[in-house]
Amino acid sequence: MKRIIFLLAMVVFLSSNIFSQAIPKQINYQGVLKDASGNILTGDFAMTFKIYNDPSGGAALWMEIQPTVAVANGLFSVQLGSINPITTVPFNRIHFLGITVGAESELSPRTLLSPSPYSFMSINILDSTITTSKIVDGAVTGLKIGNN
Repeated sequence: MKRIIFLLAMVVFLSSNIFSQAIPKQINYQGVLKDASGNILTGDFAMTFKIYNDPSGGAALWMEIQPTVAVANGLFSVQLGSINPITTVPFNRIHFLGITVGAESELSPRTLLSPSPYSFMSINILDSTITTSKIVDGAVTGLKIGNN
């Protein structure tokens, strides 16, 4: 009996911990790093990432310095927002990613940030998608609606 209670307590604890976590404000980005001659690079590099509204010029909306990015045969993968969460960028329009390696100038051209295919669904909520049966009683209150 004690084992069953213990197991139930563990399931409740672990599931509440999993479901209470917020959605990470991060973007996975992968790239290929080459020198000016087109030779692929290998090693650890400091990289600065910035998100802009414009393909060139303009002020950065967000910035993050990743001091050690591992590059193997030119390939690297980073989690943008793992150091500085991406909370200042309103993803309601086109944005561009600028990348700087070490103390060099920013790579050109900037990379267009594009959505994943499933996020297209969030652009418009289809008519009759949200029904009364899908809303938990008490989930929508006047306080939650507020002035939004």
